[in-house]
Amino acid sequence: MKQNTRELNNPGSPAACVEAVQTIKAAGVNVEIILLPEAGGARLASAHAIRSTRLRR
Repeated sequence: MKQNTRELNNPGSPAACVEAVQTIKAAGVNVEIILLPEAGGARLASAHAIRSTRLRR
């Protein structure tokens, strides 16, 4: 995932996103996630979708 993160100029990692969501939920705030599977174009869409589903809790 690091390659995709760099290519999209994302400032954080998937693990950092998971940690942020857990922290927000622990504070009692509802969280909704929006995934943009084609943000990196068709070339990255499939890998993004697969990796994103691994993050579901």
